[in-house]
Amino acid sequence: MTIYFITTDRHKMTEQVQQRIKILESFNAGISWQSKTHEQKRKRLFWLSTAHLVVTLILLFVLLWFTTRAILGIEVARWDKMGLLVLMSVSFFLRAPAYFVGYLLQKNIQRTQAHKVNLDVKLTEELAETISRMNSRKRRILLMLPSVVLSVAAILQVFELNSYWSVFRYFTLFYCFFFIVRTILEVSTVNRIFKKVNSVG
Repeated sequence: MTIYFITTDRHKMTEQVQQRIKILESFNAGISWQSKTHEQKRKRLFWLSTAHLVVTLILLFVLLWFTTRAILGIEVARWDKMGLLVLMSVSFFLRAPAYFVGYLLQKNIQRTQAHKVNLDVKLTEELAETISRMNSRKRRILLMLPSVVLSVAAILQVFELNSYWSVFRYFTLFYCFFFIVRTILEVSTVNRIFKKVNSVG
């Protein structure tokens, strides 16, 4: 009888672990995995997120520098040549947060597999709701909209077809702060739930 209860508890815990891993893996980081293991995914996301965050920080600093100076009227002429830099920045700004959040989630899979997390049902539901919100189509459209507008404007400027480019100095500055706030909110949201999830270990 004792053996039966031990087996039942282990089976239940295994199901909880599998459910938690499935939820963690449901986050859409924008990568095609092609049947990679959790460890391979974690390593790939580590290097992708590290590289993208380093480049993103550099691009963010340069973009803020030239945008602010253009708004202040110091280097307006140089702003006219910033179309390609803006386009490149948007590309990195879109991917860097998703890669970093994806890495944090893959890292937590390791803890889950080692049973170093709190497998409480309510916490699992909260985690599922959090990731579901981050994956929602409505949210992704709202995040993509300013990126698409700025990308189209930058492409037109590269080919010297954007007569309204001077106005996008202000939109670009807004976009930079939008990216900073978005990244902080996403990472803090994940860390908040992980603080609860990792409370047992």
